Amino acid sequence: MNGQLTELQENYNPDLWWFDGDWEHNDDEWQADTIKHKLLSYNAMCIINSRLRNKGDYATPELGIPVQRPKAKYWELCQTMNDSWGYYPTDTNYKSPQQVIDVFVDCISKGGNLLLDIGPKADGTIPAEQVNILKKLGRWTKKHPEAIYGTKAGLPYDYFYGPSSLNNDSTILYLYVRDFPADGQ
Repeated sequence: MNGQLTELQENYNPDLWWFDGDWEHNDDEWQADTIKHKLLSYNAMCIINSRLRNKGDYATPELGIPVQRPKAKYWELCQTMNDSWGYYPTDTNYKSPQQVIDVFVDCISKGGNLLLDIGPKADGTIPAEQVNILKKLGRWTKKHPEAIYGTKAGLPYDYFYGPSSLNNDSTILYLYVRDFPADGQ
């Protein structure tokens, strides 16, 4: 592992190190402090996710929106488009584009980011179901950039029972209204 970290650093000089599977060993087995020191010695400004035995810069909950905003200052939800990480031709249980947008909005409203898994086929092509989801998510983000980029967590659900975000200086509130009453009021 240490050789691979050195190789990645020397060949690519990453600004972000994303670890996975830290639950498989304890701190001593991972030598998490040593690894963090090594990565920071390469680039003092690099970012490390929390899966280096919680020695990183941001939290990475997985496969479910946290009920409350994570305690970490920064966080991202790791989410699949269907039920599997990577590509599984038999896994056709894809989330709808609206479900993915809703997950994205919930992340934004709690001050987080969404890491959405894309599983290309062996030939490198993206399955049509995933392309459809990505296009519709892209269309939605293009339509609402001011409510996404440069925002922070919105109102607690005690004040508005739904997702919201605030612009960076808290002068504009964005409410993500998903359902309208039948009478339109």
